[in-house]
Amino acid sequence: MRASVFPVIKEIESVSRIRQSARIIRDSYKTVADEFGLTRENCPTYPSFIRSPELVKLKDEGLRYFGLFMGKEQVGFIAIEKGPDGSYFLAFLAVLFEHRHRGFGGGLVKFALDFTRANHGNMVTLRMMDEQRVLKDWYQQIGFKIKRVNNYMHIPFTVCLMEREVR
Repeated sequence: MRASVFPVIKEIESVSRIRQSARIIRDSYKTVADEFGLTRENCPTYPSFIRSPELVKLKDEGLRYFGLFMGKEQVGFIAIEKGPDGSYFLAFLAVLFEHRHRGFGGGLVKFALDFTRANHGNMVTLRMMDEQRVLKDWYQQIGFKIKRVNNYMHIPFTVCLMEREVR
């Protein structure tokens, strides 16, 4: 009988783990980039095109990185950044395609909410592609509310800012 492997969330700090995390982000966001026709040319800042030097720079600027591991294999990722006035910002929520629909994304968001609460934060915000209706509905089901929707000239989709109070 094979032993069960439970998911574990660990902080990502080494450059080699950041490199691996960049691959997780690229692979996870590729499905959306393909669906919406996003390319390096029309949307170079979309996460499906991120490289490890960019992630290292963002970490140096204050983002904290956490990976979701099944045994030794990293299958997910989330970044958390402390903002002003007790708010925290979530970025790069990513779960590899073959590990989706198993509660891992929800586990990463719950971790981020708990992290925010433990660090005396009061609000979690995130930005996402407004056209991703299924994902937006999922965020709303887990308590996030739409704060505003913006169009930006430099990206080919609408951005939805969502937030959730942390109690």
